[in-house]
Order: sequence, then structure tokens, then C-alpha cells
Amino acid sequence: SQDITQLRPAKWRNALRLLRPTHSDVIYCEILAFARRHALNLAPIIAVSSRKRAHDHLQCDRPRGAHRHHRPASMRAMTRLQLQPEATSRLAIWARRVAAFAFVASCLAVIIVRSDMLEIRPALATFGGALGMAAVALFLAFAAFVVIWREGLAGIGAALTAVAVSLVLLAYPAYFALKAYRLPWLYDITTDPIDPPRYEALARLRVREANPSTYPGLYAADQQRAAYPGVGPLGTNVTPQVAYDAALAVVNKRRWRIVDARAPQTGRREARIEAVARTPIMGFRDDVMIRVRGEPDGTRIDARSSSRYGAFDFGTNAARVRALMDDIEDTLRAQKLERPPTPQAFGKKKTPIVKKDRSKADSQRKR
Repeated sequence: SQDITQLRPAKWRNALRLLRPTHSDVIYCEILAFARRHALNLAPIIAVSSRKRAHDHLQCDRPRGAHRHHRPASMRAMTRLQLQPEATSRLAIWARRVAAFAFVASCLAVIIVRSDMLEIRPALATFGGALGMAAVALFLAFAAFVVIWREGLAGIGAALTAVAVSLVLLAYPAYFALKAYRLPWLYDITTDPIDPPRYEALARLRVREANPSTYPGLYAADQQRAAYPGVGPLGTNVTPQVAYDAALAVVNKRRWRIVDARAPQTGRREARIEAVARTPIMGFRDDVMIRVRGEPDGTRIDARSSSRYGAFDFGTNAARVRALMDDIEDTLRAQKLERPPTPQAFGKKKTPIVKKDRSKADSQRKR
């Protein structure tokens, strides 16, 4: 928009070409008046711009002696010429719309899963559809870049926005897809594949569509041993009660929902803690169990973590079990350092708090 009296004759012809029959007669007459004052030959342009105004342009003549400053204020306010905006790539606009829809759908799926409003399968289907829409938006954005480069259209900002939103949505699943290509398809990890901890309270919480609560078997144990050799039990020289308290403290620190907790008692073979853990982003529920057993030379701690849904856990359960055992070991070491040293009998030695290698014992038990 620019004051018409400030346009140069060279730019005036270009401005007149943009006129449409929908423009007001006041602006049209002002253009003709300016053209006459500068002795511009605009007859060919007038004939092309509007058929009707090619015949009615003589009606724009004002009475002699009339000056443009004597016009009403409403007419003077309309002397700004509004030009047509630059054309925008429709592919870029649709790419941004599809990316925005995918972002909203993915956020809605995460909210549904974390709030337990619906079952997990519809939420996963919604999230998968959102990822598909993000891929479509990314394709439309790259197509828009080609069109913008060839035709000189606007819309580079909309295309870049679509690319940024799509990459944010697809980056995390792409990382897990790469892990799925490298890792075996397991959903249940334990430190004792021969005698895995058994779910009791957690087994009653699983619905029919969920994974079975029993351990998959020896084939899964062989895959686990090959893929996660660092997953193993924790052996200590402390009492079962001290080991149980350390495991319970770690579970509370991680803010897992405890379903059942049984402390060691006389006549009871083992102590157990059953809890429900959540994944960081999607909030999937995974079942975790910690078993504490007393042995002649100390205490053995085993753990098990399994996903309720899906045949692949992307390595989440193995990472959780390793981190859990490391935290329990660190807690036991901290408790041992805080206690004052006690006198020991001559010739009697205590075994340090170390992780026991039970691979040979498990193989013998397996045979």
C-alpha cells in the first residue's frame, strides 16, 4: 500500500495492471486524474484492465476548479492502492497443516496412555497414525521446496515448520527402530532364567490381551544371555532383612507403584517386592519383581522386569534390571560405610559385597 501521488510513472502502469473491477470507483478515478496530470497514455492499459471502465472512464472528470484537497475525508482515505499479495505454495501450507495435526494426535495418544483413560491398543494405533501423518508432512514439505525453487512462490517458512515438527516426532521412534534392528525380540528379562521370580499380585493385574505372566522359556534365556551378558544376580554378605530394606528404598526412590511387599520372616523362604514401573515418555506399564533369598554365605537378590504389551521392549527391561541391581549394590555399600566397624573373630573372614557369577551354577542346575 502506497500513496498514489508518490508513484513514479514507470511504476504507475504496473499498479494499474493490478486493478480489478471490484476496486472502488474513487480509487479508479484518482488514478485517471493522476495520469492526466502527467500526460500518460494509459488507454491500452485501461482497455485491458476492465471492459466496463474502458467506457466509463470519462465519467471520472471532476468539475473545473475542483482541487483534490476539497474532497471529503472518506474519499481521501481511500487513495491508498492495495496490491495483491505474493502467491504461496499450497504444498507448503498443507505440509504445515498435516504436521500440526500429527503433533496434536501424538500428544493426545501420550495423554491417553499416561492417564489410563482408554486401553493401550487404541492409543498405540493413534500414535502410529500420528507418525504416519508426520512422514506424509515431511514428504509434502520437500515437495514444496522443489515447487518454491522452480516457481518462486512464497511459503518457505511453512515448509520449514513442517520439517521441524515432523523430525521431532520421527526422531525418537527412529532411534528405537534402530535398536530393534540390533536387539532380539524379547519382552521379559530376569537375572535367573532357570528359576525366574514368579509374579503373584502382578499376574492378577494383567488382562487377557496382555503378555503372559510366565517366563517365555529357555530359548528366551539363551537370547538374553547372548544379547545382555551383563544382566545377573547380586550376591552380598548382609542379612536378608538388610538387603530387602535396600531394595525397598531403591524402589521408593524410583517412585514405582508397589503392588505387594513381603519382608523376610522366619519360616519364609524368600522376601519379594512387586511393583509397576512406567516408561519415560509414553508411560507404558512394565511389571518389576525383586526377590531376596537367604543363603549360607549371605543373601542373593534377583530381579525380573517384563512388558505387559508388545513382543519387543527395545532393551528397556534389560537396562532397568541392570540399573536396579547397580542402585541396590550402591545402597548396600553406602550403608556399610556409614556403620562403625565391628570386631571380628580371629581367623574369620567376611565376603565383600560383590556380584556373584552364577552362570556355572545355573548351567549345572539346568543339566
